[in-house]
Amino acid sequence: MVLDAWNGSEDHSISIWDDDVSLKGRFCHGMPIQTPIDLGALPVQGHVAIGNNHIRRKLSMAITGNGKILKTIIHSRATVALRSRLTDGVFVAANAVVGPHVFLDCGVIVNHGAIVDHDTQVGAFTHIAPNATIGGGCIIGDRCLVGAGSTILPNVNIANNIVVAAGAVVTANFNQEGATLIGAPAISKHI
Repeated sequence: MVLDAWNGSEDHSISIWDDDVSLKGRFCHGMPIQTPIDLGALPVQGHVAIGNNHIRRKLSMAITGNGKILKTIIHSRATVALRSRLTDGVFVAANAVVGPHVFLDCGVIVNHGAIVDHDTQVGAFTHIAPNATIGGGCIIGDRCLVGAGSTILPNVNIANNIVVAAGAVVTANFNQEGATLIGAPAISKHI
């Protein structure tokens, strides 16, 4: 999906890298997969297209530590308000909506059909899954996973490393790092 969005831009200088050496000699969307990842050989700017928040963060930090720039990619069918601020390495997928005065920190994914409404802050390396809705005025911590079809009501804050289960409805603040929120209204469940 990241390649689909990138191919829609005018920048066609793409190379694909993976640490899985079994992919050597294989192709992805007609482009050869280069393996293993060689930080020195990577282009000046790139995008880490990995859904796992912790792995995406680790690889992004290695890339920027090697003097490279993380590229933000916005699908041509996404809607991003002009008064929003997206930092490095963000990906906004097709049919996603990012409202005005939203701040998306480094490496955030706003997946297909997800909505991040006005005046919301989303922390670094958080993944907003397909069709999730975050109401206006929310603060979402770093490295959170907001599951598919879930809803976070307006003005709700959640701490770092929280998983909002698919379909959950978060109606109140959750400050306990590492919690998993399930149900409607969402409650914290230790797994």
